[in-house]
Amino acid sequence: MFCDEPKLRTEIQINAKNYPEFSEKSVWCGVGSCFSENLLLLLEKCGFEVSQNPSGIIYNSYSIYQVIARAVDENYYTEDDFFEHAGLWHSWEHHGRFSNADLKTAIANANFTLEQFHERLKIADAIVLTPSSSVVYCYDGEIVANCHKVNNNNFEQRILSSKENKKYLTEALKKIKCFNANCKVIFTLSP
Repeated sequence: MFCDEPKLRTEIQINAKNYPEFSEKSVWCGVGSCFSENLLLLLEKCGFEVSQNPSGIIYNSYSIYQVIARAVDENYYTEDDFFEHAGLWHSWEHHGRFSNADLKTAIANANFTLEQFHERLKIADAIVLTPSSSVVYCYDGEIVANCHKVNNNNFEQRILSSKENKKYLTEALKKIKCFNANCKVIFTLSP
């Protein structure tokens, strides 16, 4: 007699009544790791209107909160938010794809995507928030979203506590719900 085949997955029974429904006209937003970015790219390929990662790929809950707060409050970037390193202007809040040799262009690109995200979040049916790490790097005591290849001796590495993660994600949720009460918030973890 043969043994039963091993189960290679966990089967979960889902009660569909507990989950929101979305239509082909639903608007989606996303902030977080490359998982949320790839998920929204798939939704976009399926014809959904999407807006994602207005500061590029970010990994920690504090940076997720920070970009949500900036977008909701329309707290636009200025020269003070950028620094020059290796011939490019960078922001500690942005992925390297926002870095530019021209400061005014870097600021304009950052504010353009922030404004677009603000407008989409205002009408979004859902937002996907995807933190992927509790490891953060601090520069002058402030958590950064990206180190931009600045010498690692300039940073303090630490791990956000579960209490801190909960605080930042709760604050992001509050900002979203005050701004767009109808927006469903979907938390995912980056695999």
